Amino acid sequence: MISLFAPAKLTLGFKVTGLREDGYHFIDSEMTMLSYGDLITVRALFDRASSKASNFKVDDPCGLSKFGFDFGQVPTGSSNLLDKVASLFELGLEATISKRIPVGGGLGGGSADAGALGRYLWSIDSELRFASIDDYVARLAKFGADIPVCFLGGRSRVSGIGDVVSILSPTTGVQGAEVGRCFTLFMAPITISTPEVYRSYDRGDSFDFEEGQFSNDLEGPALSISPRLVNFRRSIEETFSITPSLAGSGSTYFVSGHVLDRISDKQTALTKNCDLDGVRMAYFSDIYDPSNLYLACECVEVQLGEPI
Repeated sequence: MISLFAPAKLTLGFKVTGLREDGYHFIDSEMTMLSYGDLITVRALFDRASSKASNFKVDDPCGLSKFGFDFGQVPTGSSNLLDKVASLFELGLEATISKRIPVGGGLGGGSADAGALGRYLWSIDSELRFASIDDYVARLAKFGADIPVCFLGGRSRVSGIGDVVSILSPTTGVQGAEVGRCFTLFMAPITISTPEVYRSYDRGDSFDFEEGQFSNDLEGPALSISPRLVNFRRSIEETFSITPSLAGSGSTYFVSGHVLDRISDKQTALTKNCDLDGVRMAYFSDIYDPSNLYLACECVEVQLGEPI
């Protein structure tokens, strides 16, 4: 068996720079990989010409489904991105995906999983199959615009329609030492449709809110179409006395630094969940509807290094 870590992708700021004739938007953004993510256990790889078909099991190691996070949407057959990546190597596979990245949360999800498998397969069998790494990345991009970013890893600047990826140097700290910035993620079982958010942006929809540290042109449009997202944001603000930023088109919010101990008087004590692989995780309740619980976790940037 082979275990692969699939780090979540965090979008640090997002600017829409134009609109292409076919309706796609030009963007400019910084993205980084995190120490929080999915775990893929590959149980078998086999020749795609055999009579076997790829199949996937999905499990939930943190019990997120108990709090409304739905992993039932994750494909368990040939429509899964893992199968599409394996097809580039004429392979099929059987694997278990231990999901920690919420579906529809703006953190990469299936693209993160595909990027992790893509790195592994590239490392063991690439020399004769592809003209270059650029050729391989272009083929991955046909399956999903975020897969190249997740495959390349680390920090990246993303432009074009999401298909132009420039690797950035690791974050530097005192005396040039490489450091991983800490981020606290806030995740809710709220699925935001990216096409709907872009349609809201194109209509000029707006919402009155205080912008966080990381500017995002899609936050106002997302808030304007999702009352649940509005309440989620306000719960974060009043619970932790912070102003969060939206990750991509949502629904995940985040701030820089450690904040789980910063609880307002309006919030009861955090329901501590687990410290998973060095990532501190906890639940907190919606101040408008205490029956709703949200997930918070503290994680750091990870630098995967160049694919071998």
